[in-house]
Amino acid sequence: MAKNSVKSAPFFVRANIDCAATSGTYDQAPIDLGFAVDALGATIVRLHSVQADFSTQGASNGLPYPAAAGNWGQVSYQLTTQSQTDLVYASDKSLVTSGKLAVAMDTNNDPVLLSAESNRIDLSLNEGYLIGVETMYLGIIGTLSSGAFIDEPRVDVILEFTVESMTSAKAIALSLSQQ
Repeated sequence: MAKNSVKSAPFFVRANIDCAATSGTYDQAPIDLGFAVDALGATIVRLHSVQADFSTQGASNGLPYPAAAGNWGQVSYQLTTQSQTDLVYASDKSLVTSGKLAVAMDTNNDPVLLSAESNRIDLSLNEGYLIGVETMYLGIIGTLSSGAFIDEPRVDVILEFTVESMTSAKAIALSLSQQ
Protein backbone atom coordinates (compact mmCIF):
# COMPACT_ATOMS: atom_id res chain seq x y z
CA MET A 1 0.00 0.00 0.00
CA ALA A 2 1.11 3.63 -0.42
CA LYS A 3 3.43 5.35 2.03
CA ASN A 4 0.53 6.80 4.08
CA SER A 5 -1.74 3.73 3.73
CA VAL A 6 -4.27 5.88 1.91
CA LYS A 7 -7.59 4.09 1.59
CA SER A 8 -9.42 6.77 -0.37
CA ALA A 9 -8.99 9.34 -3.05
CA PRO A 10 -8.95 12.89 -1.70
CA PHE A 11 -12.37 14.24 -0.74
CA PHE A 12 -13.60 17.65 0.39
CA VAL A 13 -15.69 18.70 3.36
CA ARG A 14 -17.25 22.15 3.37
CA ALA A 15 -18.49 24.00 6.43
CA ASN A 16 -19.49 27.52 7.41
CA ILE A 17 -20.45 29.53 10.44
CA ASP A 18 -21.62 33.06 11.05
CA CYS A 19 -21.67 35.23 14.14
CA ALA A 20 -23.89 37.98 15.44
CA ALA A 21 -23.49 41.44 13.94
CA THR A 22 -22.77 42.76 17.43
CA SER A 23 -19.54 42.17 19.28
CA GLY A 24 -18.12 39.43 21.41
CA THR A 25 -20.11 36.20 21.23
CA TYR A 26 -18.21 33.00 20.37
CA ASP A 27 -20.14 30.53 18.24
CA GLN A 28 -19.12 27.16 16.86
CA ALA A 29 -20.49 24.52 14.54
CA PRO A 30 -19.64 20.81 14.48
CA ILE A 31 -18.12 19.25 11.37
CA ASP A 32 -19.05 15.57 11.15
CA LEU A 33 -16.21 13.22 10.18
CA GLY A 34 -17.87 10.11 11.60
CA PHE A 35 -18.49 8.80 8.09
CA ALA A 36 -14.70 8.46 7.67
CA VAL A 37 -13.18 8.25 11.17
CA ASP A 38 -13.92 4.96 12.91
CA ALA A 39 -12.06 4.01 16.08
CA LEU A 40 -13.34 0.42 15.98
CA GLY A 41 -12.65 0.07 12.28
CA ALA A 42 -9.24 1.68 12.80
CA THR A 43 -9.61 4.44 10.21
CA ILE A 44 -8.54 8.06 10.57
CA VAL A 45 -8.35 10.99 8.19
CA ARG A 46 -5.40 13.04 7.02
CA LEU A 47 -6.05 16.75 6.44
CA HIS A 48 -4.14 17.89 3.37
CA SER A 49 -5.36 21.45 2.88
CA VAL A 50 -7.54 24.13 4.43
CA GLN A 51 -9.04 27.05 2.53
CA ALA A 52 -10.84 29.76 4.51
CA ASP A 53 -12.96 32.62 3.20
CA PHE A 54 -14.39 35.61 5.07
CA SER A 55 -17.68 37.11 3.88
CA THR A 56 -21.06 38.17 5.23
CA GLN A 57 -24.43 36.48 5.25
CA GLY A 58 -25.75 39.13 2.87
CA ALA A 59 -22.98 38.95 0.25
CA SER A 60 -20.65 36.07 -0.54
CA ASN A 61 -18.04 38.53 -1.79
CA GLY A 62 -18.57 41.17 0.90
CA LEU A 63 -16.13 41.78 3.73
CA PRO A 64 -17.50 42.06 7.26
CA TYR A 65 -16.88 45.66 8.21
CA PRO A 66 -18.19 48.04 10.90
CA ALA A 67 -21.36 49.96 10.15
CA ALA A 68 -20.08 53.35 11.38
CA ALA A 69 -17.21 55.61 10.28
CA GLY A 70 -14.12 55.62 12.48
CA ASN A 71 -14.74 52.14 13.94
CA TRP A 72 -12.78 48.92 13.48
CA GLY A 73 -13.80 45.28 13.61
CA GLN A 74 -12.07 41.92 13.71
CA VAL A 75 -13.45 38.49 12.83
CA SER A 76 -11.52 35.46 14.10
CA TYR A 77 -12.08 31.78 13.35
CA GLN A 78 -10.57 28.51 14.52
CA LEU A 79 -10.78 24.87 13.53
CA THR A 80 -10.35 22.49 16.48
CA THR A 81 -10.63 18.81 17.33
CA GLN A 82 -12.47 19.54 20.60
CA SER A 83 -15.45 21.73 21.46
CA GLN A 84 -14.46 25.17 22.78
CA THR A 85 -16.20 28.08 24.50
CA ASP A 86 -13.81 30.76 23.20
CA LEU A 87 -10.76 31.17 21.00
CA VAL A 88 -7.78 29.08 22.12
CA TYR A 89 -4.05 29.77 22.00
CA ALA A 90 -1.82 28.21 19.35
CA SER A 91 -0.34 25.99 22.06
CA ASP A 92 -3.72 24.26 22.60
CA LYS A 93 -3.41 20.70 21.26
CA SER A 94 -6.92 20.79 19.81
CA LEU A 95 -6.15 23.72 17.48
CA VAL A 96 -5.67 22.73 13.85
CA THR A 97 -5.81 26.20 12.28
CA SER A 98 -7.05 29.71 12.94
CA GLY A 99 -7.16 33.08 11.29
CA LYS A 100 -8.47 36.60 11.55
CA LEU A 101 -9.52 39.53 9.43
CA ALA A 102 -9.36 43.13 10.67
CA VAL A 103 -11.27 45.89 8.86
CA ALA A 104 -11.78 49.55 9.74
CA MET A 105 -14.01 52.31 8.45
CA ASP A 106 -12.24 55.56 7.61
CA THR A 107 -13.79 58.95 8.33
CA ASN A 108 -15.50 58.90 4.90
CA ASN A 109 -17.22 55.64 5.91
CA ASP A 110 -15.16 53.61 3.41
CA PRO A 111 -13.87 50.16 4.49
CA VAL A 112 -10.11 49.73 4.82
CA LEU A 113 -8.52 46.28 5.15
CA LEU A 114 -6.11 46.37 8.07
CA SER A 115 -4.90 42.77 8.00
CA ALA A 116 -5.79 39.23 7.09
CA GLU A 117 -3.81 36.53 8.88
CA SER A 118 -3.85 32.80 9.17
CA ASN A 119 -1.67 30.51 11.21
CA ARG A 120 -2.56 27.54 9.04
CA ILE A 121 0.08 24.92 8.96
CA ASP A 122 1.58 24.93 5.47
CA LEU A 123 0.31 21.46 4.72
CA SER A 124 2.04 21.43 1.34
CA LEU A 125 5.43 21.23 3.09
CA ASN A 126 4.72 18.05 5.01
CA GLU A 127 2.56 14.97 4.85
CA GLY A 128 -0.60 16.53 6.21
CA TYR A 129 -2.27 16.52 9.61
CA LEU A 130 -3.73 13.36 11.15
CA ILE A 131 -7.23 13.67 12.62
CA GLY A 132 -8.59 10.89 14.80
CA VAL A 133 -11.86 12.41 16.05
CA GLU A 134 -15.34 11.95 14.59
CA THR A 135 -16.21 15.64 15.01
CA MET A 136 -14.20 18.79 14.40
CA TYR A 137 -15.39 22.27 15.35
CA LEU A 138 -15.39 25.53 13.41
CA GLY A 139 -15.59 28.53 15.74
CA ILE A 140 -16.03 32.25 15.08
CA ILE A 141 -16.10 35.48 17.07
CA GLY A 142 -16.42 39.10 15.99
CA THR A 143 -15.14 42.06 17.99
CA LEU A 144 -15.75 45.75 17.35
CA SER A 145 -14.53 49.06 18.70
CA SER A 146 -18.22 50.00 19.00
CA GLY A 147 -21.53 49.48 17.22
CA ALA A 148 -22.19 46.56 14.90
CA PHE A 149 -20.97 44.99 11.68
CA ILE A 150 -22.77 46.07 8.50
CA ASP A 151 -23.96 42.44 8.18
CA GLU A 152 -23.36 39.20 10.06
CA PRO A 153 -19.76 37.99 9.52
CA ARG A 154 -19.33 34.51 8.05
CA VAL A 155 -16.41 32.12 7.56
CA ASP A 156 -16.49 29.26 5.06
CA VAL A 157 -13.87 26.51 4.99
CA ILE A 158 -13.02 23.81 2.48
CA LEU A 159 -11.08 20.90 3.96
CA GLU A 160 -9.30 18.29 1.83
CA PHE A 161 -8.94 14.84 3.43
CA THR A 162 -8.00 11.26 2.68
CA VAL A 163 -8.98 8.24 4.77
CA GLU A 164 -6.17 6.05 6.11
CA SER A 165 -5.74 2.92 8.14
CA MET A 166 -4.66 3.44 11.73
CA THR A 167 -1.21 2.05 12.51
CA SER A 168 0.71 2.05 15.78
CA ALA A 169 3.01 4.78 14.43
CA LYS A 170 0.00 6.96 13.55
CA ALA A 171 -1.56 6.30 16.96
CA ILE A 172 1.61 7.56 18.61
CA ALA A 173 1.69 10.61 16.33
CA LEU A 174 -1.94 11.39 17.20
CA SER A 175 -1.35 11.05 20.93
CA LEU A 176 1.69 13.34 20.80
CA SER A 177 0.14 16.03 18.64
CA GLN A 178 -3.53 16.34 19.53
CA GLN A 179 -6.80 14.98 20.89
